[in-house]
Amino acid sequence: MIFFDFHRIHRISVIEEYLRKLLLEERRKTSTLFVLTSRVNRSATIKQLEAKGILRFFTEVITTPGTDAIRHKTQGLQNALRRHHIAAAKTIIVGDSEIEFGVSKNLGIKCISVAYGLRGKSYFHTLGQKFVVDSVRELLEALTKVQMSMV
Repeated sequence: MIFFDFHRIHRISVIEEYLRKLLLEERRKTSTLFVLTSRVNRSATIKQLEAKGILRFFTEVITTPGTDAIRHKTQGLQNALRRHHIAAAKTIIVGDSEIEFGVSKNLGIKCISVAYGLRGKSYFHTLGQKFVVDSVRELLEALTKVQMSMV
């Protein structure tokens, strides 16, 4: 199971083909991809994913609005794991901030941070993050590597 932070999907336009390839590849491998977002307007999120032609790749769009983003995203992810009967040990979260990294630590799941969003590579390394990528192409490679380590 892989959770993608919505901002990373929403802001990608130049490399949409790589994104579609990544989603298709991951959907084949895991069959359970989710969008996890702090956005309040779930229907607008769904419309934007539809407009990009990628909503079909996701099992569920999970919105977790609130002022304490780490706590709310942790609860949202934890609830989704229960709802879909998926073990945390088989889960990866992909995001562009310390929030997703914090959620991963709270739940004991793997995290891949993308440095083409809110934070840079060096910032994530100061947090102790091992998996940081600079592009969607690198993300595909990192997902494969992390998934292999989970077997």
